[in-house]
Order: sequence, then structure tokens, then C-alpha cells
Amino acid sequence: MSSIDTKGRTTIPAEIRDVVQKSSDGNVVCIGRHRELPCLVGYGRNERQQNRDIIEEMRRAAIMRGDVFDDEEFGAPASSLYEINFEVSGRFVLSPMLRHFGRLTNRVFFHGTDTKFLLWDPVVFLAEAPAKFRQAREELEYWLAAAAKGEK
Repeated sequence: MSSIDTKGRTTIPAEIRDVVQKSSDGNVVCIGRHRELPCLVGYGRNERQQNRDIIEEMRRAAIMRGDVFDDEEFGAPASSLYEINFEVSGRFVLSPMLRHFGRLTNRVFFHGTDTKFLLWDPVVFLAEAPAKFRQAREELEYWLAAAAKGEK
């Protein structure tokens, strides 16, 4: 879990930052709105290109079947995806718009350590995260309790 200061600065945890750096060939993270959940999604540039390739494959398959492919439906998430530079320490700025749509206030819970991760407000996560995130919920509860005690 990371804090968000008044200017929107926060820090990607080291284990996620390392994956993003490798996926982006540098200090760039792609962040946008999640299609279904009340949070943001982030990943490196290579993941972004893979998503574009998957959408193109879906388009071709639909055309081959004679189906209609809705470019707007599949392109909408890409339109709210932003490439953001981050410092070597992982610090970067979340825009007011991203904070708004991610429902982020003064803290962010990074969930995931693979090529894709979610950015949740801890309160929203505890109230609205799907049941499949039970283990992450337990970890967040631990971190919140530790923070309340002043532990790191």
C-alpha cells in the first residue's frame, strides 16, 4: 500500500516496478480505468501492445465469421489508458482524472505482481472487491492494522 500526496504522487511497490520496467524497457507504466471494477489497471508497454494484438485478432476472427466487430466497445478502455513516466524509486503522479475514476483518495493498494496489476482505494477494495480476492483482502487488512499501530 502506498500513500497519495496532495499532488497525486504515489509509488509503485518494488516487486511490481521491476516487472513494469522490464515490460516497458524503461520507467513507463500504462494506467487506465478497469472495464468492470471500481479501480484502475496498470501494466507495462509490452502488455499494452499484447492487448492491441488480441483485439486485432478478435476483429479478424469476427470478420472471418461474418460477425460485426464493435471497435468502440473494445477500443474504449484503450482511450482512457495513459503512459506515465516514473522515477527510479517508482514514484509517479496520478492525474486528478485517474484518481477520480479509480475512486482513489489518500492511499492506493496495488494488487498483483505479474504483468498486470490493479490500483484500489483500500476502503473501496474492502467494500467492493470480488470474493476471488479473499487472500488479497486478508493481506490488506493486515497492512491496515499494521499502519494503525505505526508498524512498517
